[in-house]
Amino acid sequence: MYYRSYLQEAIGLTNNFDGSVPLHHYLKKYFAARRKFGSRDRKYITSLCYSFYRLGRSCERLPPEERLLTGFFLTRQAPDDFLEQLRPVWNKKIQLPVEEKIDLLEEPFAIAEIFPWKDQLTAGIDHTAFCYSFLVQPDLFLRVRPGFESTVAAKLGTANIPFHQIRDSCISLSNGSRIDSFIALDREAVIQDFASQEVASLIPNAFHRSSLRVWDCCAGSGGKSIMLFDQNSKIDLTVSDIRRTILANLEKRFLKAGISKFALRVADLTRIFPANRGTFSLILADVPCSGSGTWSRTPEAAFFFRNEQLEQFYSLQTEILRHVIPALAEMGWLIYSTCSVFRKENEDVVDFCRSQFGLEVQQSGALPGYHLRADTLYAARLTS
Repeated sequence: MYYRSYLQEAIGLTNNFDGSVPLHHYLKKYFAARRKFGSRDRKYITSLCYSFYRLGRSCERLPPEERLLTGFFLTRQAPDDFLEQLRPVWNKKIQLPVEEKIDLLEEPFAIAEIFPWKDQLTAGIDHTAFCYSFLVQPDLFLRVRPGFESTVAAKLGTANIPFHQIRDSCISLSNGSRIDSFIALDREAVIQDFASQEVASLIPNAFHRSSLRVWDCCAGSGGKSIMLFDQNSKIDLTVSDIRRTILANLEKRFLKAGISKFALRVADLTRIFPANRGTFSLILADVPCSGSGTWSRTPEAAFFFRNEQLEQFYSLQTEILRHVIPALAEMGWLIYSTCSVFRKENEDVVDFCRSQFGLEVQQSGALPGYHLRADTLYAARLTS
């Protein structure tokens, strides 16, 4: 009885949800107004909702109940009482590889339909592998700060939290691992996705050898700024963002990270040019985007995405760069990055930088993370 009610509750939620806010915010508000749901109830209903959206644009013709159950089956790896009650045959096969589970479905299922924009992908992304990544909950990643490698590993071991050491500075853990009670976040380690950490591979060697003026122009909460500081603590750092509240969070993080010397600016870079020309040796432009490379974390975004949004993001990105690039010093570097897998937001924007400002591309490409249960990003290094 309970399991059937979970299914009906999830059907109602997915029917009413319009994608205007992140799903986890919507569910939090929904459950806060309905205290009758216990933790077990919330867990199942939430899991069903995410299973629905993890199918992306596939199975759109299935009735809601079948879509929910199909998503639940394809995204789970362990037998479950819920599936035993409603689809016992599937429950017995739950540990099979997902490719074999797809073959058991009664209705045709095309993995490529999860992300149907294959012809718009950035070069170097495996479309099939990217589609399969939607069916898996991504991992949590830590970037261990210099000098804390053994400390963090020892603390995780003491807490009996399984982890995978990708390299000395990069650790993956199961999503939802509770680590903030024993690891000093931002001082010892930073929560930062694997692909986001890979942006550091585009930092030029000369960056490490001298004191340079650096501008993180869309800094957000400052994760990449901390990464730049860890590469060279002598940098003269400026950070900016349009959101005052997120910069307040950045300041708190910088305090924990030991970054005390920096300039901070609230700036709408689509309207103003907030720096003198030729000021910065390195500009990091991690611009607003569709976030499509992170849709395995927020699968509802893929379900509600419409192609016309790409032109809007492209216009936003190029307008920001119009106001940012003039601040680049002669022979300076622009590192352009997105959390997008769309060519329109990646290669096309880099082409804009070349044609409009004469910048030279030194390195560029996708930063795939699906092979490690991580996000997929894009980054390019250009020079003036």
